[in-house]
Amino acid sequence: REDLDAARADARLRAAALKEAEAAAARFQEDAVGLLKEATAHEAALKSSQSAKAAAEGVAAATKEALAAVQAQLVAVRASAETSSRKADEAAAALGGAQADVVAART
Repeated sequence: REDLDAARADARLRAAALKEAEAAAARFQEDAVGLLKEATAHEAALKSSQSAKAAAEGVAAATKEALAAVQAQLVAVRASAETSSRKADEAAAALGGAQADVVAART
């Protein structure tokens, strides 16, 4: 009888330990699923960040190209303005010479 009682007590202890182990396994599984979801979210955020970085790099490259084009146009405008200014100076000098010729011819 004592052996039977001891066996029952041992069986109850083992059943309780098994329940605890099953509960711990279930908690572990829940934690693992949560970590997997979190890792998936982090991976998606990283991919999004990488896409945003690539887009920003593209915008920066396009901005550099646009700036270079604007600078080239500015150089061309300056050269054109200098040429126009020089031609205007030459025309003014020619006009001044012609006016001097007219004045000399009148006198």
